Amino acid sequence: MSATPLSDCEVAMSRRSLILLGALLLVAPGLTKADWNSLTPLSGASIRPDAVATAGTGTLKLTYDSLQNALTLELSSQSLSSDILLATINAVAPGGNQRFDNGPVVINIAAASGEIPPILGSAASFTFPTVTVNPSASVLQALQEQRAYVIIGTQGNPNGEIRGNIIPEPSSMALTGLGIVAMGWYLRARRRVS
Repeated sequence: MSATPLSDCEVAMSRRSLILLGALLLVAPGLTKADWNSLTPLSGASIRPDAVATAGTGTLKLTYDSLQNALTLELSSQSLSSDILLATINAVAPGGNQRFDNGPVVINIAAASGEIPPILGSAASFTFPTVTVNPSASVLQALQEQRAYVIIGTQGNPNGEIRGNIIPEPSSMALTGLGIVAMGWYLRARRRVS
């Protein structure tokens, strides 16, 4: 059984539908979903200026919604050498490099979550309550320019035991929409050539 070829009208409608669907998917993330997110692993190897030998690890899940100017943070850690003293997001100065430089605190996760350091019993495993903050324009810029990092300091390593560089990624919905729009434009250009 062979497929019946589409008429010129049906092909044009298919292209328009693809373009419309793609455009809607590009707009939809701002209406229903985060603009970007980040899943950041933390380790002692990322501490600067000198790495820390530790079994400690952690994860920061970060989501940003521009309609609400809301940054949602979910931070957890495990196997730290001692109890947590600080949990912050810091940002290096413009032109700096998050992998090699240090910067000032821009968001105090421990304070925002209501935790008062030292957090007793937090060395083995700890998950901060999920918090949502309204970041300033300079904090957003630091995050988007990949100049921000998350750090957890402990009683044994007060300047930081584990750290992770925050790298925002566009939401998957936006990428899907962009792909569909690109496919629609490709089909449109291809049709003009033939």
